[in-house]
Amino acid sequence: MLFSGLVNINIRRHADDSNRVIFIEEWQTRAAYEAYVAFRTEQGMMDQMAAMLTAPPRTEYWESKIA
Repeated sequence: MLFSGLVNINIRRHADDSNRVIFIEEWQTRAAYEAYVAFRTEQGMMDQMAAMLTAPPRTEYWESKIA
């Protein structure tokens, strides 16, 4: 299922530590991403994912434009 506002997602596993994974997501707006997170949280998906993690996920916001 694609969520409204999702442009692209890339998932990568660290070459030397298979327990490290990075999700690189591109969203039309930060609000679209936040709506997605709220939706997944309401469904219980975030709690299920947290149970599989060895550390809390870290979210960073990047822009594609350099001023």
